[in-house]
Amino acid sequence: MPVEAYQIHALLKAPPEASVVVTAMPEIARRHLGSRQHNVYLSRETLLKIKRRHPSINYMDLTWAPEILAHGTLLAEPPPSKSVAAVYMFERTGKIYKIVVKLSGSGHDMWLTAFHRLEPNQVLRLMNGSLILRHAGRML
Repeated sequence: MPVEAYQIHALLKAPPEASVVVTAMPEIARRHLGSRQHNVYLSRETLLKIKRRHPSINYMDLTWAPEILAHGTLLAEPPPSKSVAAVYMFERTGKIYKIVVKLSGSGHDMWLTAFHRLEPNQVLRLMNGSLILRHAGRML
């Protein structure tokens, strides 16, 4: 079940080690990382980092993470890669988002480690230097 705004807000008030399941990782990205798990987690620490570095990102933006991963362009470094980025433009708003999901050191869990907006020129630079696992499916 995708993460909801109230879960993200509650994470701010949770103990430092708390986390929430954001969504399931697309199969092609999960296989690329070599993870046996499907869930992508967001830690309280990362949520605080996102809020500090990108104050324009709000709880509602973060609830789009499942759609961005499910329908966005998936980018990675060549194997053995420890992270996958998802880039997606919402046609209705024209906003472009980037999410980065990293595989934990143990190789079991996947963690959302970055979430921010991009400008169109940043997308082109990002795509030119990456392995494209999947092109964006549909626009929302």
